[in-house]
Amino acid sequence: MLRRIKREVEKSLLPKIEMHINVGITETQKSIYRQLLKKSTIEKGSSVCHYKNILVQLRKVCDHPYLFPGVEPEDAPELGDHIVKACGKMQFLDRLLRKAKQDDSQTLIFSGFTKMLDILEDYCRYMEYKYCRLDGSTELDDRQLQIDDFTSPDTDKFIFLISTRAGGLGLNLMTANTVILYDSDWNPQMDLQAMDRAHRIGQKKQVRVYRLITKNTMEEKLVEKQTMKLKLDSLVI
Repeated sequence: MLRRIKREVEKSLLPKIEMHINVGITETQKSIYRQLLKKSTIEKGSSVCHYKNILVQLRKVCDHPYLFPGVEPEDAPELGDHIVKACGKMQFLDRLLRKAKQDDSQTLIFSGFTKMLDILEDYCRYMEYKYCRLDGSTELDDRQLQIDDFTSPDTDKFIFLISTRAGGLGLNLMTANTVILYDSDWNPQMDLQAMDRAHRIGQKKQVRVYRLITKNTMEEKLVEKQTMKLKLDSLVI
């Protein structure tokens, strides 16, 4: 087996720093999470699909309560700080992006849910951050235009919102040096490919990866499973 590893090819490329950030959970999220768990115990399904569906719902709670219909207050403005206050991850993300903006550090944000990217778009508009967005529905020409716009030397774009599955491969976004994994994928290789959109040969800065994990939820288990899979991968190789 022939393998070419970045650190062996390019000595000047600094290793990426990955940080697991345990974030809190808001009362709104807690109540939805409890309701879902109660519902799953009452409707004990025997099929695999039943449990997969419950896991997807629990992941959505960790991402943002507004992913569920009827949770967003009807009298709240479309763009406002209620988007941040409703979710533990958004509160941390808000602080992190303010710091990145001060340091003039371009940022990539990955999420597995396109509806979550919609909420992040609303947040960017509210904070007046210039952004690009790429998901499975983005046309090929538009995709290339956005990549060129984001990586050009005189760009005003600060954030690139990317769907983990759609933007994991083939993107060269080495002008960014902050990567935020808003939620983890079941397949650890997807997350590794996502980080490497910024950590590529030609990157001059230190790449920092922040993986957001909601405390005391199924996300902790998900990341644990990922670690086990990666360990098995390296043993096989």
